[in-house]
Amino acid sequence: MTKQVAKKEDNLPAMAMDFQADAGAGYEEADKDAYAIPFINILQALSPQVDESDGAYIEGAKPGMFFNTVTNDIFSGDGVEIIPVHFSRGYIEWGLRENGGGFKAEHSVADASALLKESVRDEKNRDVLPNGNHLVDTRNHYAIIKTESGWAPVIISMTSTQIKKSRKWMTAMNQIQINDGDRPYNPPMFANLYKMSTVKEKNDQGSWFGYKLERQGFVEDNNVYQLAKQFREQILSGEAKAAHESVDEIPGFEESSSVSM
Repeated sequence: MTKQVAKKEDNLPAMAMDFQADAGAGYEEADKDAYAIPFINILQALSPQVDESDGAYIEGAKPGMFFNTVTNDIFSGDGVEIIPVHFSRGYIEWGLRENGGGFKAEHSVADASALLKESVRDEKNRDVLPNGNHLVDTRNHYAIIKTESGWAPVIISMTSTQIKKSRKWMTAMNQIQINDGDRPYNPPMFANLYKMSTVKEKNDQGSWFGYKLERQGFVEDNNVYQLAKQFREQILSGEAKAAHESVDEIPGFEESSSVSM
């Protein structure tokens, strides 16, 4: 699993202990099932993390901020730096919120097409399966995010109204060209640095915070570039997997926590 790169001075003890000589010790038997990639969600007005009376409350959390579902870290919605490394599309099977919700399974687009034929669209516009769960078209953007102590792997999961933004983001990245003589080419996804922030959105059902992505240019630090490249390789090999169990509701599903107008 791609590791977060800590600052050299970050919380290191004054005593002379040889951490470097013992680097990696204790993790020898950890396999891919020992690690999971957290999601970065946008906190909404009804998110438990912003409710002081809720056990999940996080001090300082406010609607419009980003939230790491594994570490419980919060980030300002004004903007964080990310480097996208990989994209995947699938359908996530969730329990209905009124039945306790929760992640049930992940399906490929091909498998989901067959399941959708058995589903029924309910009054909340959800594709409900015969087993009582529902399927959600989900666009996952794997990335590394810059934190106070370095870069860390995350998943930015887009559904519903945010799918349009996912398409625009992918299209924009795919159109980036570098001219190398007479042979222009599209650089790897993880060559690009982005600023990710939140923006208030609304429709006739309510209002919520959505994603805003602004390209900052190419990655200039080779160490960071290699870290992003390594993360992508771990995703493709299956060494890194999503921490679905860390999510109580659909990541990025803003209508599920919208504010009534």
